[in-house]
Amino acid sequence: MGIYQQFGLKQIINASGKMTALGASAIHPEIAQAMSAASMDYVDMQELMVAVGKAIAGVTGAEDGCVTSGAASGIAISCGRHCGNPVDPH
Repeated sequence: MGIYQQFGLKQIINASGKMTALGASAIHPEIAQAMSAASMDYVDMQELMVAVGKAIAGVTGAEDGCVTSGAASGIAISCGRHCGNPVDPH
């Protein structure tokens, strides 16, 4: 029995891929371990966002990166950036 079934919730089979409404996606055990370790300490969140943005950029080759809580929030941030400061294509 999984953790969610212990709360009386039905088991879901995700046939959609990464989807925020279904809890995003299952994570690799190494990531779960890192998240568990990180949850035991405090950090300046603003400094963490800058450092992680640089790390994401280094892996992806992008200018910067931004961790979000899920696909929906990533889409909202992206839309807000482009709607609030449209890029002139000319």
